[in-house]
Amino acid sequence: MSIYPELGQLPLDDLMQRWHKGPEGAKEYAASYYDELVWLLREQGEIGIKFLLSQVGNSDTDQLAAILEMLPPIGPRKTMEKIWERFLDDSRPEIVASTSDGLRKQHSWWIRDRVYALRNHSSPYVRGSVLRYMSQLDRKLASVMLIEALADPHPIVRENAIDELDELGVIHAIPSIKECLTDQNSHVRQAAQTAVENLEELAKDDRHSNYFIQR
Repeated sequence: MSIYPELGQLPLDDLMQRWHKGPEGAKEYAASYYDELVWLLREQGEIGIKFLLSQVGNSDTDQLAAILEMLPPIGPRKTMEKIWERFLDDSRPEIVASTSDGLRKQHSWWIRDRVYALRNHSSPYVRGSVLRYMSQLDRKLASVMLIEALADPHPIVRENAIDELDELGVIHAIPSIKECLTDQNSHVRQAAQTAVENLEELAKDDRHSNYFIQR
């Protein structure tokens, strides 16, 4: 369900004006606002996509992050890859994380070494985005990274790791995830509870009978 249903009724010119005007109210809603605008503008076809690409050099952090993450997979691949390569080393964590997520959505594995190199980034948002990227690229390597990330000092990263282990169906991670059931952060505890339930249900399948599950 749209957070800004009124935007969906606007023609292209008005969407462009809203892009420049920005959201009304608190800045904390800006990210969601621009995510939705990018989605609506790209749905306008080539004209909307060209407009978004023209804004890359003139956008603030929230606008640029939305373009980097939300434009694919409809955006022109080669153009987007040049843009992503440029911003993967940006000084703003939000931009680096959105770049990594954009690369993941476009299945751009050619730059995997540079994304992997960000796994120990100072920002938890970047570390989380690297986990999401690697989870789609290399299941075996990602499984190791994700289990290690359960001990990350930031709850955002721990929650990301649990969600990805759940999504990948990594049954042998159940004992490690169970340790997060007593995490200090409520979101991490909830993610762990859901993951344990899902993975234990998956483990009942005979196809996974060779996995050891610690109960």
